[in-house]
Amino acid sequence: MGLTFSNSNGSSGRFRAYTTILSTDPDANAFLTATGITDITIASAVGTLVEDLKGYGLWSKIYVLYPFVGGTATTHKFNLKDPRDLDVAFRAVFSGGVTHNSAGVTGNAVNGWYDTKFGTSILNLAAGAGAFIFSGNETNTGLDIGNFGGAPNNAINLAIRSGGFFGGRCNSITSSSITNLTSKGFFGVNREPNDSTGFYNILNNSEVFTSASFTSTSAVMYGLRLGPFPGYYTNRNHQTTVITTGLDATERANLRSALTAFNVTNLGR
Repeated sequence: MGLTFSNSNGSSGRFRAYTTILSTDPDANAFLTATGITDITIASAVGTLVEDLKGYGLWSKIYVLYPFVGGTATTHKFNLKDPRDLDVAFRAVFSGGVTHNSAGVTGNAVNGWYDTKFGTSILNLAAGAGAFIFSGNETNTGLDIGNFGGAPNNAINLAIRSGGFFGGRCNSITSSSITNLTSKGFFGVNREPNDSTGFYNILNNSEVFTSASFTSTSAVMYGLRLGPFPGYYTNRNHQTTVITTGLDATERANLRSALTAFNVTNLGR
Protein backbone atom coordinates (compact mmCIF):
# COMPACT_ATOMS: atom_id res chain seq x y z
CA MET A 1 0.00 0.00 0.00
CA GLY A 2 1.54 3.28 -1.03
CA LEU A 3 1.28 6.64 0.68
CA THR A 4 1.23 9.64 -1.65
CA PHE A 5 2.41 13.12 -0.81
CA SER A 6 1.72 16.05 -3.12
CA ASN A 7 2.48 19.74 -2.88
CA SER A 8 1.57 22.97 -4.64
CA ASN A 9 2.89 26.48 -4.47
CA GLY A 10 0.83 29.09 -2.67
CA SER A 11 -0.61 31.85 -4.81
CA SER A 12 1.79 34.40 -3.37
CA GLY A 13 4.80 32.25 -4.13
CA ARG A 14 6.07 32.78 -0.58
CA PHE A 15 5.04 29.46 0.94
CA ARG A 16 4.38 25.88 -0.05
CA ALA A 17 1.22 24.01 1.04
CA TYR A 18 1.30 20.24 1.49
CA THR A 19 -1.56 17.79 1.03
CA THR A 20 -1.38 14.20 2.18
CA ILE A 21 -3.33 11.39 0.54
CA LEU A 22 -3.30 8.75 3.25
CA SER A 23 -4.04 5.77 1.04
CA THR A 24 -3.98 4.98 -2.65
CA ASP A 25 -7.13 2.86 -2.20
CA PRO A 26 -10.29 5.01 -2.45
CA ASP A 27 -12.28 2.88 0.03
CA ALA A 28 -9.52 3.05 2.62
CA ASN A 29 -9.16 6.78 2.05
CA ALA A 30 -12.91 7.32 2.48
CA PHE A 31 -12.74 5.61 5.88
CA LEU A 32 -9.68 7.60 6.97
CA THR A 33 -11.35 10.83 5.89
CA ALA A 34 -14.55 9.98 7.79
CA THR A 35 -12.69 9.11 10.99
CA GLY A 36 -10.22 11.98 10.75
CA ILE A 37 -7.34 9.55 11.31
CA THR A 38 -4.00 10.89 10.06
CA ASP A 39 -1.62 8.53 11.86
CA ILE A 40 0.61 7.01 9.16
CA THR A 41 0.88 3.58 10.84
CA ILE A 42 -2.89 3.22 11.11
CA ALA A 43 -3.45 4.62 7.62
CA SER A 44 -0.98 2.17 6.11
CA ALA A 45 -2.52 -0.75 8.02
CA VAL A 46 -6.06 0.16 6.90
CA GLY A 47 -4.94 0.56 3.30
CA THR A 48 -3.19 -2.80 3.35
CA LEU A 49 -6.24 -4.47 4.93
CA VAL A 50 -8.54 -3.19 2.19
CA GLU A 51 -6.11 -4.23 -0.52
CA ASP A 52 -5.73 -7.69 1.04
CA LEU A 53 -9.50 -8.18 1.27
CA LYS A 54 -9.96 -7.12 -2.33
CA GLY A 55 -7.08 -9.31 -3.44
CA TYR A 56 -8.69 -12.31 -1.73
CA GLY A 57 -12.06 -11.52 -3.33
CA LEU A 58 -13.64 -10.89 0.07
CA TRP A 59 -14.49 -7.19 -0.12
CA SER A 60 -17.81 -7.71 -1.91
CA LYS A 61 -18.86 -10.34 0.66
CA ILE A 62 -18.54 -8.03 3.67
CA TYR A 63 -21.46 -6.09 5.12
CA VAL A 64 -19.81 -4.75 8.27
CA LEU A 65 -16.14 -4.31 9.19
CA TYR A 66 -15.20 -2.35 12.28
CA PRO A 67 -11.37 -2.02 12.39
CA PHE A 68 -11.63 -0.28 15.80
CA VAL A 69 -8.69 2.03 15.16
CA GLY A 70 -8.00 5.57 16.35
CA GLY A 71 -8.63 4.90 20.04
CA THR A 72 -11.93 6.77 20.53
CA ALA A 73 -15.65 6.05 20.40
CA THR A 74 -15.88 8.48 17.49
CA THR A 75 -13.31 6.68 15.31
CA HIS A 76 -14.41 3.21 16.43
CA LYS A 77 -18.02 3.63 15.28
CA PHE A 78 -17.26 3.72 11.55
CA ASN A 79 -17.86 0.76 9.24
CA LEU A 80 -14.87 0.42 6.88
CA LYS A 81 -17.16 -1.00 4.17
CA ASP A 82 -19.47 2.06 4.27
CA PRO A 83 -18.00 4.88 6.41
CA ARG A 84 -21.05 7.13 6.47
CA ASP A 85 -22.21 8.30 9.90
CA LEU A 86 -25.65 6.75 9.40
CA ASP A 87 -27.60 3.79 10.80
CA VAL A 88 -28.16 2.47 7.25
CA ALA A 89 -24.37 2.33 6.85
CA PHE A 90 -24.21 0.04 9.92
CA ARG A 91 -22.16 2.41 12.04
CA ALA A 92 -21.70 1.14 15.60
CA VAL A 93 -23.56 2.83 18.46
CA PHE A 94 -21.93 2.25 21.85
CA SER A 95 -23.76 2.06 25.17
CA GLY A 96 -22.78 1.52 28.78
CA GLY A 97 -19.29 0.75 29.99
CA VAL A 98 -17.19 0.25 26.87
CA THR A 99 -13.47 1.09 27.00
CA HIS A 100 -11.97 2.68 23.88
CA ASN A 101 -8.21 2.76 23.29
CA SER A 102 -5.55 1.71 20.78
CA ALA A 103 -6.32 -1.95 21.52
CA GLY A 104 -9.89 -1.54 20.20
CA VAL A 105 -13.09 -1.79 22.25
CA THR A 106 -13.52 -3.75 25.49
CA GLY A 107 -16.71 -4.59 27.35
CA ASN A 108 -17.20 -4.64 31.11
CA ALA A 109 -19.43 -7.76 31.43
CA VAL A 110 -22.08 -5.59 33.10
CA ASN A 111 -23.67 -3.10 30.68
CA GLY A 112 -21.19 -2.29 27.90
CA TRP A 113 -22.15 -3.14 24.30
CA TYR A 114 -22.54 -1.84 20.75
CA ASP A 115 -25.41 -1.92 18.29
CA THR A 116 -24.31 -2.82 14.73
CA LYS A 117 -27.65 -1.67 13.23
CA PHE A 118 -27.37 -4.80 11.08
CA GLY A 119 -30.60 -6.79 10.95
CA THR A 120 -29.98 -10.31 9.73
CA SER A 121 -33.12 -10.35 7.59
CA ILE A 122 -30.61 -9.15 4.95
CA LEU A 123 -29.07 -12.62 5.02
CA ASN A 124 -30.56 -15.59 3.20
CA LEU A 125 -29.88 -19.25 2.47
CA ALA A 126 -28.31 -18.55 -0.92
CA ALA A 127 -25.81 -16.08 0.53
CA GLY A 128 -25.10 -17.84 3.80
CA ALA A 129 -23.85 -15.89 6.81
CA GLY A 130 -20.72 -15.24 8.82
CA ALA A 131 -19.75 -13.31 11.96
CA PHE A 132 -16.09 -13.03 12.99
CA ILE A 133 -14.11 -11.38 15.79
CA PHE A 134 -10.40 -10.75 16.17
CA SER A 135 -9.78 -10.53 19.90
CA GLY A 136 -6.88 -9.52 22.09
CA ASN A 137 -7.89 -11.12 25.40
CA GLU A 138 -9.45 -14.19 26.95
CA THR A 139 -12.71 -14.29 28.86
CA ASN A 140 -15.30 -16.81 29.98
CA THR A 141 -18.18 -14.36 30.27
CA GLY A 142 -21.06 -13.52 28.00
CA LEU A 143 -21.33 -13.48 24.24
CA ASP A 144 -19.28 -11.61 21.66
CA ILE A 145 -21.73 -10.87 18.88
CA GLY A 146 -25.16 -12.08 17.90
CA ASN A 147 -28.91 -11.79 17.88
CA PHE A 148 -31.94 -13.69 19.09
CA GLY A 149 -35.17 -13.70 17.10
CA GLY A 150 -37.43 -15.16 19.78
CA ALA A 151 -36.47 -18.81 19.39
CA PRO A 152 -33.13 -20.67 19.51
CA ASN A 153 -33.29 -21.51 15.81
CA ASN A 154 -33.71 -17.82 14.93
CA ALA A 155 -30.26 -16.73 15.97
CA ILE A 156 -26.72 -16.03 14.88
CA ASN A 157 -24.29 -15.79 17.75
CA LEU A 158 -20.81 -16.82 18.69
CA ALA A 159 -18.39 -17.26 21.56
CA ILE A 160 -20.65 -18.44 24.34
CA ARG A 161 -17.92 -19.69 26.64
CA SER A 162 -17.82 -21.79 29.76
CA GLY A 163 -14.56 -23.15 31.11
CA GLY A 164 -12.39 -24.42 28.28
CA PHE A 165 -14.56 -24.04 25.18
CA PHE A 166 -16.37 -21.52 23.07
CA GLY A 167 -19.48 -22.15 21.03
CA GLY A 168 -21.93 -20.62 18.59
CA ARG A 169 -24.87 -21.13 16.27
CA CYS A 170 -25.88 -19.82 12.88
CA ASN A 171 -29.65 -19.65 12.29
CA SER A 172 -30.03 -22.90 14.13
CA ILE A 173 -31.43 -24.46 17.28
CA THR A 174 -28.14 -26.34 17.54
CA SER A 175 -24.96 -24.85 18.96
CA SER A 176 -21.45 -26.28 18.79
CA SER A 177 -18.18 -25.82 20.61
CA ILE A 178 -14.43 -26.23 20.18
CA THR A 179 -11.84 -26.95 22.86
CA ASN A 180 -10.37 -23.56 23.63
CA LEU A 181 -6.75 -23.30 24.75
CA THR A 182 -6.78 -19.58 24.00
CA SER A 183 -9.58 -17.34 22.84
CA LYS A 184 -7.22 -14.65 21.61
CA GLY A 185 -7.03 -14.12 17.87
CA PHE A 186 -9.51 -15.00 15.13
CA PHE A 187 -12.76 -16.84 15.70
CA GLY A 188 -16.28 -16.89 14.31
CA VAL A 189 -19.37 -18.71 13.14
CA ASN A 190 -20.21 -19.30 9.47
CA ARG A 191 -22.82 -20.94 7.26
CA GLU A 192 -21.56 -21.51 3.72
CA PRO A 193 -23.53 -20.27 0.70
CA ASN A 194 -26.30 -22.56 -0.60
CA ASP A 195 -25.87 -24.96 2.30
CA SER A 196 -28.87 -25.89 4.43
CA THR A 197 -27.11 -28.71 6.26
CA GLY A 198 -25.17 -26.90 8.97
CA PHE A 199 -22.56 -24.36 10.02
CA TYR A 200 -18.94 -24.03 11.11
CA ASN A 201 -17.58 -22.81 14.41
CA ILE A 202 -14.11 -21.36 13.89
CA LEU A 203 -11.27 -20.88 16.38
CA ASN A 204 -8.03 -19.76 14.73
CA ASN A 205 -6.99 -22.81 12.66
CA SER A 206 -9.66 -25.17 14.03
CA GLU A 207 -13.21 -25.66 12.74
CA VAL A 208 -16.15 -27.78 13.89
CA PHE A 209 -19.12 -28.50 11.59
CA THR A 210 -22.55 -28.95 13.15
CA SER A 211 -25.58 -30.19 11.19
CA ALA A 212 -28.47 -27.77 11.54
CA SER A 213 -31.49 -26.47 9.63
CA PHE A 214 -31.69 -22.91 8.32
CA THR A 215 -34.16 -20.27 9.45
CA SER A 216 -34.02 -16.49 9.46
CA THR A 217 -34.64 -13.57 11.80
CA SER A 218 -34.81 -9.81 11.44
CA ALA A 219 -33.25 -9.17 14.86
CA VAL A 220 -30.32 -6.74 14.96
CA MET A 221 -26.88 -8.06 15.89
CA TYR A 222 -25.21 -6.58 18.97
CA GLY A 223 -21.54 -6.69 19.91
CA LEU A 224 -20.25 -7.50 23.42
CA ARG A 225 -23.68 -8.98 24.23
CA LEU A 226 -26.66 -10.76 22.65
CA GLY A 227 -29.15 -8.59 20.82
CA PRO A 228 -31.87 -7.70 21.53
CA PHE A 229 -32.20 -10.32 24.27
CA PRO A 230 -31.15 -8.83 27.65
CA GLY A 231 -27.90 -9.84 29.26
CA TYR A 232 -24.99 -12.02 28.16
CA TYR A 233 -22.53 -9.12 28.43
CA THR A 234 -18.82 -9.88 28.01
CA ASN A 235 -15.57 -8.22 29.04
CA ARG A 236 -13.96 -9.32 25.78
CA ASN A 237 -11.63 -7.03 23.84
CA HIS A 238 -12.67 -6.67 20.19
CA GLN A 239 -9.91 -5.53 17.86
CA THR A 240 -11.90 -6.12 14.66
CA THR A 241 -15.48 -7.25 14.02
CA VAL A 242 -16.73 -8.51 10.64
CA ILE A 243 -20.18 -9.59 9.39
CA THR A 244 -20.24 -11.30 6.00
CA THR A 245 -22.18 -13.48 3.62
CA GLY A 246 -21.24 -17.14 3.96
CA LEU A 247 -17.58 -17.90 3.27
CA ASP A 248 -16.06 -21.16 2.08
CA ALA A 249 -13.04 -22.75 3.76
CA THR A 250 -10.48 -20.91 1.64
CA GLU A 251 -12.21 -17.58 2.17
CA ARG A 252 -12.36 -18.11 5.93
CA ALA A 253 -8.63 -18.87 5.98
CA ASN A 254 -7.91 -15.78 3.88
CA LEU A 255 -10.01 -13.58 6.17
CA ARG A 256 -8.04 -14.92 9.14
CA SER A 257 -4.77 -14.10 7.35
CA ALA A 258 -5.90 -10.57 6.48
CA LEU A 259 -7.10 -9.78 10.02
CA THR A 260 -4.01 -11.32 11.62
CA ALA A 261 -1.73 -9.23 9.43
CA PHE A 262 -3.79 -6.12 10.18
CA ASN A 263 -3.92 -6.48 13.97
CA VAL A 264 -0.70 -8.30 14.83
CA THR A 265 1.81 -7.53 12.10
CA ASN A 266 0.81 -4.02 11.06
CA LEU A 267 -0.68 -2.58 14.26
CA GLY A 268 1.22 -4.66 16.84
CA ARG A 269 -1.74 -5.24 19.10
